[in-house]
Amino acid sequence: MVNFIGYIFFKLYEKKKISLLKFYFRNKKNIFNGFHKFFFISLNSYFIKKLLFSKNINIFHLEEKRSTYLEKKYRSDTPYLKTESGILYKDIIDGEDITVEKGDIVYIHYQGKTTNDFRIIESTFKSIFPVKITAGFYDQKHIRAIYEIVIGMKKNTRRQCIIPPHLAYPYHFPNQPLIYEIDVVKIIKKNSQKETFLQKMKMKIENIKIAISEYF
Repeated sequence: MVNFIGYIFFKLYEKKKISLLKFYFRNKKNIFNGFHKFFFISLNSYFIKKLLFSKNINIFHLEEKRSTYLEKKYRSDTPYLKTESGILYKDIIDGEDITVEKGDIVYIHYQGKTTNDFRIIESTFKSIFPVKITAGFYDQKHIRAIYEIVIGMKKNTRRQCIIPPHLAYPYHFPNQPLIYEIDVVKIIKKNSQKETFLQKMKMKIENIKIAISEYF
């Protein structure tokens, strides 16, 4: 009888011992897995931060480089001039080469903002290809002032204009002048030959190159 009771206690002890060992190794495994996960998460975080930081450095370098370039070209102290129609304008980035005359084909980019909160109401800068207009001839595709104000600009000129309502959007902004910035991309003189297919393709390739360089 005593041996039987001792046998039962022995089995209970062994069972408890095995349970404790299983519990110990299971916790040890969980601790190892937890450390393993923590280690790799930390390692991944380190490399991600390093990658982002290096990219930020490159971005800051490009922004600083671009800002330095614009400081040399940008003319913030230029006074406004006024056209007979009432447009105030000034060239904030100087251009080069030939000057736009009435009747010339001009490729431009432009952006318009409100004067009360500087909200952008339209912009062609998001497009790779610039818009094409004939200087001095209003075709109702864009606001009237643009066709007038490009006359006298040169290639790569950026002109800032304060446009009265009657030359912009008299129905949408009847009491508010608008601020426009216009860039001249290309000029084709009115007495020159019409563009060939090759010239058009060359122009498109140049525009794509400009867009890619500005993006990066």
